[in-house]
Amino acid sequence: MLKKRASDGDLSQLSAGAYLLCSAQASAVTAIMTNPFWLVRVRMFTSHADSPSAYRGLWDGLSTIVRTEGVLGLFRGTSLGLVGVSNGAIQFVVYEKMKKWGFDQKKRQYQKAGKEWNVDADKLSNTAYTFMSISSKLAALSLTYPYQVVRSRIQVRLSISL
Repeated sequence: MLKKRASDGDLSQLSAGAYLLCSAQASAVTAIMTNPFWLVRVRMFTSHADSPSAYRGLWDGLSTIVRTEGVLGLFRGTSLGLVGVSNGAIQFVVYEKMKKWGFDQKKRQYQKAGKEWNVDADKLSNTAYTFMSISSKLAALSLTYPYQVVRSRIQVRLSISL
């Protein structure tokens, strides 16, 4: 839906930047809509099952939060959840930079060997693409993982004080 709107219906004309923007928008909406579920999950995993304040399940957790903290309590940690949207953007940028570097290296090899660069040569191996995908994801995770820890601690902090 976002891509269709951004491209006026012609998805073939969507630029990389537009794809990135649509992806960020979709990720932000998903982060906001799923935050209450993540909040209950984090609190369930960080409390003892025999504790009187422990949630018995998802619906018990959601209703307890609404009753004790209000509806806005369901969205505790959402702003940090939106930082997670940057994970995909970082991965995208790192992947594209690695791909450019790979093509530059291949062009240099062709030039050194005296070969002419052509359309058939304008491809990297499946192994190279796999390595770039894995590496870009690891880079994005290593840069954005600390926010997950902070987010979880914020979400748990209030439940401990209750």
